[in-house]
Amino acid sequence: MEARDSSELGWAGRAARRLLSPLGRQLARVRDPAALSRAFAEPGADGDRLRLFIIAPPGSEALVRANVRVLAGHCDLTVLLNGYSRRAARRVAPTLSPAASLRLSALPGFPIKHGTALSLLLGAATEDFAVLDADCFVRDPRLVRRPRFAADELVAAPDHPHFSNVNRVTGQRFPRTHFLIFNAVLTRAVMRRHAIDAEKVVRPPRRLRAALAAEGYGVHNYPRSHLRQFDTLLLLLAMAFHDGLKVRWLPAVPGQILHWKHQALLAYELRARAEAASREPPEGASAPTASPGTAAAAPAPGSVLLCHSHLDRYSGSEIAALELAEAFRGIGVRVALMTRRLRNPLKRELAAGGFELFHPGAEPEPGAHFDLVVNFHRDMQRWLDRYRITSGRRIFYALSPSSLRATPPPDRGSYDRILAVSAETRAVLARLGVADVELLPNWATEEMFGLFGPRPCKLERVLCVSNHLPAELQGLRRALAGSAVRVDFVGRRSGGRVRRVDARLLAAYDLVVTIGKTVQYALAAGIPVYCYDRWGGHGYLAMDSLEHAEATNFSGRCCGRRLTAEAIAAEIRAGFEAAFAGREGLHREARRRYRLKTNLERLF
Repeated sequence: MEARDSSELGWAGRAARRLLSPLGRQLARVRDPAALSRAFAEPGADGDRLRLFIIAPPGSEALVRANVRVLAGHCDLTVLLNGYSRRAARRVAPTLSPAASLRLSALPGFPIKHGTALSLLLGAATEDFAVLDADCFVRDPRLVRRPRFAADELVAAPDHPHFSNVNRVTGQRFPRTHFLIFNAVLTRAVMRRHAIDAEKVVRPPRRLRAALAAEGYGVHNYPRSHLRQFDTLLLLLAMAFHDGLKVRWLPAVPGQILHWKHQALLAYELRARAEAASREPPEGASAPTASPGTAAAAPAPGSVLLCHSHLDRYSGSEIAALELAEAFRGIGVRVALMTRRLRNPLKRELAAGGFELFHPGAEPEPGAHFDLVVNFHRDMQRWLDRYRITSGRRIFYALSPSSLRATPPPDRGSYDRILAVSAETRAVLARLGVADVELLPNWATEEMFGLFGPRPCKLERVLCVSNHLPAELQGLRRALAGSAVRVDFVGRRSGGRVRRVDARLLAAYDLVVTIGKTVQYALAAGIPVYCYDRWGGHGYLAMDSLEHAEATNFSGRCCGRRLTAEAIAAEIRAGFEAAFAGREGLHREARRRYRLKTNLERLF
């Protein structure tokens, strides 16, 4: 039975995973320490060679064998079969030779968590050892040499950006768990000293909070800035840093070690470039022309196709596609949308709008032509190719600096223009070799600008819009309770309503706390906006901070400033009058920068 990602499981599968995974974890904790101790006790071929464990979930045998071919003979290899049944483990083990294999006692199809596997290994280790993800490839065996750890070195990791994360607030660099070499004695000493292990932790134990705060970490700032938890091994690493220990960074050049998603990207890039080259006519050959007496097919008049990977919820990129569709239809253009996943509430909203929808089960006619194609996600390029969609002009619109899917396909030549939502996203595309990128920031519609007008300077109702509400904003209602200020929440995982943010909703509020696309709405409406969410934030926006915050799409990443709920409430109360006084200037600037109609005229 293959372990599948939770997004591919139905509700019953997700419920089964939630119920059975802890049971498998408990079985592993009871049964596996003795087996792992025996694995460490077995003599290797060379006493000075590193012992390396590959943690392999079901279905990863082909990936593991690729590593075994390269590393066999350079280290003592053991494959931990995680989530395999006994029968499957017996079948797979011979194919992994010469690596030894050991089945972890997880329930079949329900691998134990990575942190549990690391904790079990650390508990059983009698020598330094390495762990390698099944989807991580070491192409240079020199990386698996046994290091001579200094007295204060906890782990060794590749000095490569794909294998580490830098905390935006503290600037501290944390290794990722794709490939790590552990100083076993020192790591176990940290675990015993602080009574912790390598598991994920949402809220650290109370006894550790002062030490973590001294390092700059807590519920206001987690080591991996985009997560709301101490991910696998990160609590242990944070406490080790507090103890004065450090990471040894192993020199690694590009191509020496690759994670699967980066290798897959490389293969896709090379394949796409080869396909693009094969479509080019030979040098000196003329382009094909229409046969005499035949006319070229006329394009459909005023037609636009918007391609988005998923249209299923009220999030930034989905709303951008919806508003573009509404804007083009408003000027009499035929609009169609193509997506891999169509679900409510967007499905209901798009159907009510009468848009033409292409999705699995309702595919477009092969060879369909549109005057303009706007693509938001690179995986939709396969659909454009599959159905041989032709177009007069083709645009790629990148809305995220951190998602591979939001970057243009390798065959850049098929796109007339590349747009980016922010300077930050444009800089990321430049590092990927994508040149001549134009800026198209998030926008506000005419109904938002129509809200601007006289209003009293009062702070009675606050709207918090977020699909990823951090703990400090969850506490905002309590922190403002003494000021007779009502706080309402909108968005997934916020505990509030899930609905589209429109002018009717915003008109009822005196202040908006949000990031991203809703910021432009508030600026257009002349409502003071406090910029803060999962990445922290700048706080109240003013004319002198607008440019800086806009560079990162009003995400809060511009400054990495994290506050408690009480500190946010105090800033909201103290700064409201000044923010209200600046709303007219911000409204004028928003009309100049973010008016959808103006930007569409400029671009199209």
